[in-house]
Amino acid sequence: MEEQRHGRDHRGGDEDVDKEHRYLEVAAGEQMAGVIIAAASRHRTDLSALVDRGTPVVAVDRRRAERRSTP
Repeated sequence: MEEQRHGRDHRGGDEDVDKEHRYLEVAAGEQMAGVIIAAASRHRTDLSALVDRGTPVVAVDRRRAERRSTP
């Protein structure tokens, strides 16, 4: 029977790219089945450690949508 690895929750809630990088390295090293990420930086987040290993990645936008007032 194949061992299944269940996710870890590394909610940082901040925009610390260095901390995010460490979490992503851990995820890659533990051979997680996949990663869902709200990237800390649009330009500095590096997902290559996961992508190079073929780990599925789902990225969500952490920007809040502007509220539209109804006329």
